[in-house]
Amino acid sequence: SSLRGRVPEMLALARRWVEQNSYSENVAGANVVAALLAEAFSLEGLSLVTEAGGPRFGDHLFWSTPAAAQRAPIVLVGHHDTVFPPGHFEGWREEAGRAYGPGTFDMKGGLAIVWGVCRTLAEHGLLAELPLVIASVSDEEVGSVSSRPHLEARARGAACALVFESGRPGDRIVTRRRGTG
Repeated sequence: SSLRGRVPEMLALARRWVEQNSYSENVAGANVVAALLAEAFSLEGLSLVTEAGGPRFGDHLFWSTPAAAQRAPIVLVGHHDTVFPPGHFEGWREEAGRAYGPGTFDMKGGLAIVWGVCRTLAEHGLLAELPLVIASVSDEEVGSVSSRPHLEARARGAACALVFESGRPGDRIVTRRRGTG
């Protein structure tokens, strides 16, 4: 239906985001991706607040719908930084129906899915009615050093939080991970 027809747009956005290096400590690159995300997520029903990442990290982006101020929101969590410094594993490549590049699986591909859903909801006049907070931070790969207080503040009182990183084989949902999460 509407979302399925949007797949080519989602792939084009993901490619644009993947082709820009946004290594956690590449502040300029992370901010380029943040600007591209801000442009893409400029949808009716979403308002954006940008939090500075400080001298080591790029900006953190937080969108919300009007309904999120009225009732416990659903927080959709993502990040636009990657673990690959400039010059290591860059670019976009497609082969046998799969895309390869930094962030295709974790996490720029996930952000493209969030965008596709939000764009479809906005197109049908439904986005503003849902209590959503959408986060994309620029320091997740290094432990959310500067974004943590912003994430915690926006998640306080939430109905739930969903992270749009990769799942498991067979599309099984991930309910927990080892590491700094």
